[in-house]
Amino acid sequence: MDVFAMAIETQDAQHDWDDPATPRVDRIAALTPRLLCWAVSTDSNRYCFDLSDAALPVFVYDRGFDEWSAYELSFTDFVAGLIQDSIPNYAGDRIASRLGWEIPVAYKVHKRDRS
Repeated sequence: MDVFAMAIETQDAQHDWDDPATPRVDRIAALTPRLLCWAVSTDSNRYCFDLSDAALPVFVYDRGFDEWSAYELSFTDFVAGLIQDSIPNYAGDRIASRLGWEIPVAYKVHKRDRS
């Protein structure tokens, strides 16, 4: 994905956040982040930093469920947590193949998709 495409994703992420119709987890509903999109999964979920916070917490927009969630973790802690399945309150499943090998975030399956 090129820089221009990520700029568009960032603009769209901020627009989605600012849309009052977009659901948010209660604990983050009152936040006013300034988002920078750093990744988009193959199922089009957006992974963003909040530039208004020096700690750069991670915000995730799940396009399939049209909802936001936030994690008070650094980028490296967030990605490591995805791989280790150790992020508190993360709704997705562990990122691992049938053989137990770690695979890219893009293949993570949301728990609600399995039911």
